[in-house]
Amino acid sequence: MFRSGLVTLVAFSQSVAGHDAVSLLQMDSKTIHAHANHPKEVHAPKVHESPNAEADVMDANKVEYHDLVFTNIVHNNLGGLGPDFDKPEGIRYGGATKLNGRPIDFVISSENYASNITDRNGVSGALGVINIQNGATVNFRARFLEAGTDKPVVMGKFYLSVFDIDTGKAGGKETLSVDGFEEKYLLDGSELDVQLGLNTGVFSGGNHGVAADNPSDPLMLTDVAAARTVTFLFPEGKTEIAFSYAVALNGDGSDSERQFLFAGMSSLYFCKAKKVDIDFSLAKVLRSNLGNRGPDYDQPEGLRFGNIADIGFGTFIDMEINAISPYKVKNSAQNGLNGKFGQVNIMSDASTQFAFRFLEAGTDLPVIVDWIYFSVYDLDQGAIKTPPGKFKEAFDIQGFSTQYLTESSQIEVTELGGGLYRYASTQKGNGKDNPREPMHLDQKQKDRSVTFLFHKSSGFNATFSVGTPAKSGRNFLFAGKSSTVFC
Repeated sequence: MFRSGLVTLVAFSQSVAGHDAVSLLQMDSKTIHAHANHPKEVHAPKVHESPNAEADVMDANKVEYHDLVFTNIVHNNLGGLGPDFDKPEGIRYGGATKLNGRPIDFVISSENYASNITDRNGVSGALGVINIQNGATVNFRARFLEAGTDKPVVMGKFYLSVFDIDTGKAGGKETLSVDGFEEKYLLDGSELDVQLGLNTGVFSGGNHGVAADNPSDPLMLTDVAAARTVTFLFPEGKTEIAFSYAVALNGDGSDSERQFLFAGMSSLYFCKAKKVDIDFSLAKVLRSNLGNRGPDYDQPEGLRFGNIADIGFGTFIDMEINAISPYKVKNSAQNGLNGKFGQVNIMSDASTQFAFRFLEAGTDLPVIVDWIYFSVYDLDQGAIKTPPGKFKEAFDIQGFSTQYLTESSQIEVTELGGGLYRYASTQKGNGKDNPREPMHLDQKQKDRSVTFLFHKSSGFNATFSVGTPAKSGRNFLFAGKSSTVFC
């Protein structure tokens, strides 16, 4: 994963990229059923951010700043406790950002560091990580240095985020103390206990957590991860910052440790962007002849919805869906509106790639929407146990800025490469558990839904697939924002 340093914001244009349909039969059944085997231990899948994520989150924030990336370890010897005992004290992250085209290293050090498991320090996914022993309060000093030297660098504005501030099941509350920031950002529904002074703050864990709910990418947070995150903007002119991280003793006296996770920008800042929301309760079906399979055989190919969204000043847009690979359908009369959702019917044991386009109302002129939500709901499969995974539903999609999944999501996510992701069902369902309101989902409905945020988009491609056996069909439900979105 590559992420840049100092960034001056520019308009970002998203292309509508095509991709061949990928058969469901290629999916690993052991992976697919992992959630079903352990329903009480489900945690959201760990995936890397979309290739668009960093540029888009910068555009959402509308400022010039340094992002920090902690994925390249030069040496790892925090507090002189190793594992790189022959290297200088501290963890040195190489090329964490850039200044005037020059790489800048980030060196974090401590004179009172306490841990018994220092080989866990360094990188966890796309985040920096430091292991801290229970009962310790560790003071940190973080410096910006010219790459490969000890020469201090005066920074412009920069962001630093701290993640997974929580409490262990046996106790061990985590507390971050930091000062000198210009701005802090948390969710309205943050789990953190917060005490604020003038440019200072103390942030303590409110709920217990486990390693499985730790985030792996700062720009792909789940609802739980977002609620345990705080992001800081620091003013220009700094060469270093200081902060402390405390881990309380366990209530039962047991000896353990917790993880301190940090990165630069976080997906909380996508919350700042003003979005357009697709609202099918305002829409009507103008024609329905998807893949030339009817029922409006006398109309041009495609499924067209009129007035799906107001993009401002009373200007509405349409959405048209076109089949760009062979379309197999069980009942084309089910294509169109289903209450407050759009709906497409797919024959089982088949895949079809569709182009979703945003058009000026009543015309074929493309409209580039600045920010827009798109959600897919009710990803489930047949209730009959034999064969396993009967009528499994999946879809492939790319080009989005970020995804929104619950921590207890029942959706299996697979990165297919090139920024393409697959979202597949893992649980059985029936018509009785289908959602009725996009923004009023119960927990099961949230766990079977995913929302995407697109930026500077005139449309996107998605491949919808239904597994075996053949000669039946399933409906895919979609709309705009869902209640899986944490802001």
